Amino acid sequence: MNCQCTFTKDTNRRLIHDEGVFFNEISGEYYDSKIRLIIDCLKEGMSKEEVRIACDVDSDSNEAGYIFWTTFEEDSCAICSFN
Repeated sequence: MNCQCTFTKDTNRRLIHDEGVFFNEISGEYYDSKIRLIIDCLKEGMSKEEVRIACDVDSDSNEAGYIFWTTFEEDSCAICSFN
């Protein structure tokens, strides 16, 4: 049986319900560090302007605001719930 918990991409830390974390809604990845998230976006070919738009949660554009700080809402998997 494999663990189905969610881990941050940058630090590989297991996320716990109600923790604050940065989230990239497009990739579905969580990060402890916004800087690390932005660096990864730039390495994947995003321009600085695309990153700026992605972080603009107040924009009315449908293509903006998909990188943001949020509260992790999932519970640990059945394996880790007992640890």
